[in-house]
Amino acid sequence: MLVDETFVQTVINIEKDQLRRRKELDREEDTIRECTLQYLTLNTEYHVIPTYTQAEQDQAFICTQTKPWTTLADIVFSKKETIAIKGRPVLPIADRKVAQVYKKMGQSLAHFTTVDTLPKAIKIIPSLSNWDAVLFLTCPSNWSSEAVLQITLLFLNHIKAIQTKQYFEYVLVHAIKSNLIQHNYVRLDSALYQCLQKAILSHPGIFFKGYLFPQSELGCLSLAEAMILRDMMTGIPVVYTTMALLQFSTCSITLPVSLLMDALVNQRQPLPYRVIDALVYHYFNQSTVVPCIWYQTLDTFISVYHTDMVPIHKKKLLDTIHNQQCLDHISHAYLIQNIKDEFINI
Repeated sequence: MLVDETFVQTVINIEKDQLRRRKELDREEDTIRECTLQYLTLNTEYHVIPTYTQAEQDQAFICTQTKPWTTLADIVFSKKETIAIKGRPVLPIADRKVAQVYKKMGQSLAHFTTVDTLPKAIKIIPSLSNWDAVLFLTCPSNWSSEAVLQITLLFLNHIKAIQTKQYFEYVLVHAIKSNLIQHNYVRLDSALYQCLQKAILSHPGIFFKGYLFPQSELGCLSLAEAMILRDMMTGIPVVYTTMALLQFSTCSITLPVSLLMDALVNQRQPLPYRVIDALVYHYFNQSTVVPCIWYQTLDTFISVYHTDMVPIHKKKLLDTIHNQQCLDHISHAYLIQNIKDEFINI
């Protein structure tokens, strides 16, 4: 069987480019490893998820999924036959032998461990125009956690914004959720924890758009995911804090979204007027009972950003507190009084 020299050279060039990108990413490896050790328990196979103390009281706000979650299979089967893009190799998926090779690789990825290395045929997937169809052949739902980590690093090294976003949205989300369900939402495999950590530290904007925002829009972000991401979001650049708060301000109130908003507001970064305005109206538009963390976030928001508010903002927030006091004058009376005191002191 003759080997296409052009294709071989393309693979070599891809590997060189990936090696260069990997060296750049490895500069952050020591920092990431130190952060990981802070969050992992003595059992290095798992990350134990902290317990949210108000879970029983705020049970109604944990998850409100209203739409089915899109999978990689949905995307692949919704497309017509892939057309090659000039300059990017396309594997002949119609070729049964090629398809069989990737299916067998998928079987090996199901048992992938830390001592294994990814085959070269897997490493070139991010460079293919029909990467999603090729990746689908490997059956991502059966990958081991270590395989998910290595392939996530592959996409982070060979960064293409739209492609990596889709990988987060259609592959990584399902891997994280499946593992959490498997462990009853009390722990997450260490390798998958590192996937989230490396993604959010390396490319927070793409991670937000591919992983976090679609879930917050659908209302299917789990409490366990929010508890994990809350600590990881500490210290992200203000541009991504702004992006996230603007997005969350348009979402329905759920406990996971409120937890992440609390983490972002507590960073006390200087925010543009547009974000202040959006958050004020986010709080003002709540006409139903809200979780405890919502009041805590509002209290922090007022104490930190009151100097950036115009009089109409303060009036609307006072009206919000009054309305919430009428709706829920017992459960959160102490928090409501704290917020009122905050207004007196500013």
